[in-house]
Amino acid sequence: MKRLIIIILFFTNYLLTASGQSNNKLIEYYSKGELNKALEISTKLISKGDENGVYFQIHGRILADQGKYADAIPFLLKSIKKDGNKTDISGWAHGYLGQCYLLLGQYENSKRSLNNCIRLNATKNSIKYANKRLFLFGFNNYFSSWEMIETEHFRFHIQDPEKIDNIDVFVQLREKAFNEITSSLNCRLIKKIDFFVWDNKMEPKKKFKMNLGFASPLTLCVYSHKRQTVGHEMTHVISNYIGKSPKKTGLINEGLAVYFNMENDDKIETLKMTIKNSKYDPIKVIDFWNDWRNYPDRLSYPLAGAFIQKLIDSYGIERLKPLLINQTYKKAKELFGNGLDELIKEFEYEVNNGA
Repeated sequence: MKRLIIIILFFTNYLLTASGQSNNKLIEYYSKGELNKALEISTKLISKGDENGVYFQIHGRILADQGKYADAIPFLLKSIKKDGNKTDISGWAHGYLGQCYLLLGQYENSKRSLNNCIRLNATKNSIKYANKRLFLFGFNNYFSSWEMIETEHFRFHIQDPEKIDNIDVFVQLREKAFNEITSSLNCRLIKKIDFFVWDNKMEPKKKFKMNLGFASPLTLCVYSHKRQTVGHEMTHVISNYIGKSPKKTGLINEGLAVYFNMENDDKIETLKMTIKNSKYDPIKVIDFWNDWRNYPDRLSYPLAGAFIQKLIDSYGIERLKPLLINQTYKKAKELFGNGLDELIKEFEYEVNNGA
C-alpha cells in the first residue's frame, strides 16, 4: 500500500511538472509572437481535457491574432467561465472578445465586452487595452453626438454633417472609390469600414494626440477629416486583404494609396513639379525603398505614387499584385527580373530631368 501511494505521488508530481513546463512554453511562445508553436501546445493541453482557464484564454487570443475571430470566441468565453470572471484571465478575454465581435460586425457585443473588461478592473494593461478600443471603435461618449450614416460598404461617423458641403455626394464618392479599388485589387473585406470624419483636423491632435488622417487596416477603421483625399486611407484598409499577412514597405504601401487617392492627376507629372519646386538631390528609388522614413512626406509620397503609376503603366495591375503581398525590392526583382532595374533607371532619369 505504501509503495502504491509513493508511485501515485510520483506520477502526480511528474504530471504537474510536465503541465507546468507546457504552460511556461505556451506563454513563452505566445509572448514571442510564435503563434503556430503556441497554438500547437494550447491545442494539445485542451485536447487532454485540461480545464485551465489560462489555456482557453491564450488559445482564443492566438486564434484572434490569426484573424480567426469566430473560432476564437468560444474559447475566450470558456476561459471567463473557468476563471469565474474574477482575474486577469477574464479581463484579457473580455478585451479580446471586444475586438473579435467588432470584426464580425457585432457592435453591441463588442462594446459590452470592452466595458466588462474595464469593470472587472483586473490589470492596468487590460483596462488600457479596452479603453483605447472603446474610443477607436466609436463607443466612447465623445462620439455620442456624432451622426452615423450606414451605406453598403461603410459606417460613416460624422462629427458635423452640416459642415460638409453635400453629405450625399461625400458618401457617394467614397462608395464609388471603394468599388473601384476593390475591383482593381480583387479584395473582399470581412466587415464594413468604420469611417470617422472630423470637421477640424486639429481637434483630435490637441485633445488626443491623433494626427489625421490614418487607417487601422486590422480593425477596418479610417480616421480622417472632411477635406481628406477620397481614396488614400481606405486603400490601406482594402489592400490589407489582398493576401494573407502582407509584408509591407513604405514605398509600395503608401505609393498604392497615393495612386488610388482619386485625385485624377498624373502622379509622375506631380512628382516632377515637386522636384522642380524644391531643392532635392537627384532621387534614387532604392533609397526610398530601403529607408522610407528618412525622407520628408512632401517628397516621399509623390515619389511613391509616381513609382506605382510607372509600375502599373508598365506591367499592369495583375502582375503587380504579388508585389503588394510582399513589397520588398527582393520580391520585385524576382517578379520582374532585370526589367525592374531598367524601369527604375528610366523612371529616375525622367523625373530628375523633368523629361
